[in-house]
Amino acid sequence: MRAHEESWELPPYRPLGGAGGDAHTLLAAVWPRPGGLPPAEDTVIEVAPEARLLVRCHWQPEHRARPAVVLVHGLEGSSESGYVLGTAALAWQAGFSVVRMNLRGCGDGFALSVTPYHSGLSGDVAAVVQAVAARAAAVYVAGFSLGANLTLKMAAEAGTAAPERLRAIAGISPALDLAACVRALERPRNRFYQAYFVASLKRSFRRRQRLFPDRYRGFSVHGVRTVRAFDERVTAPLFGFAGADDYYRRASALPLLEGLSRPALLVAAADDPLVPVDTLDHDALRRHPRVRLVVTPAGGHCAFLAAGGNGHRFWAEAAAVEFFRRQWEQATGG
Repeated sequence: MRAHEESWELPPYRPLGGAGGDAHTLLAAVWPRPGGLPPAEDTVIEVAPEARLLVRCHWQPEHRARPAVVLVHGLEGSSESGYVLGTAALAWQAGFSVVRMNLRGCGDGFALSVTPYHSGLSGDVAAVVQAVAARAAAVYVAGFSLGANLTLKMAAEAGTAAPERLRAIAGISPALDLAACVRALERPRNRFYQAYFVASLKRSFRRRQRLFPDRYRGFSVHGVRTVRAFDERVTAPLFGFAGADDYYRRASALPLLEGLSRPALLVAAADDPLVPVDTLDHDALRRHPRVRLVVTPAGGHCAFLAAGGNGHRFWAEAAAVEFFRRQWEQATGG
């Protein structure tokens, strides 16, 4: 796979010496990111009946003349996920306003939404983009894993009708083929990740049942051992899908990507244990004139720990911000 040629180069990436995909992934989950964000202005955005999102906003002075970056977390993440906070700090330092989005029922916004999130609710991202566009000169969106699927799906569905102020998007470790990612989770070597996600999904769902008992009467996650089983038991019937396979097919961004009308940077690692890199070997990506696809030999999942080079420990987070900075610079002649 080759990235599309651009007039500029991404910062060089030298992976942390000797670390494989699992080591990158697990270390990144606990490695602290630098701080530097000012206090957030919390905003609640209604995206559907019975569904409201908590978004945490950091507005630059004179923000209406400045660009903003919206950050979309992954499966069972939140606005407090390490990769979100790390990217937010870098974007703020680069002069962007920053909006850290919580998907439905995530983070401190858990009780704001009767319904939970799922991997295809791209309209929720579109609603946040619209709200941010009303307060910023331009909007850039970076999604991580499941959040990258939502981000790419949102932009592809909008096509040329995307908001004028939506200028570019980035996807880090993008889970664009959901069925393939679930199959990867089912590999014996990934039993740790499977157990982690299942435990978190079940814990969140049981909490939701306690909060909204009438809505979730008749649902049970007893005996659920895999993400696929959870989606078959809960996600599919709750949102009107025929089953887990129908949900994965209809919620995946990959078949829609020809509709992209905005520049996009996609960053993936060949040793990602959760997103099979061959899912990105797709004509809609390889031949798209507005997509820059970068596949690194190492980096794990939403990790990309660097030994040095560009001065940032988390290379993909810095690369996304640099991509947005260049796009803004090109648009404004700065």
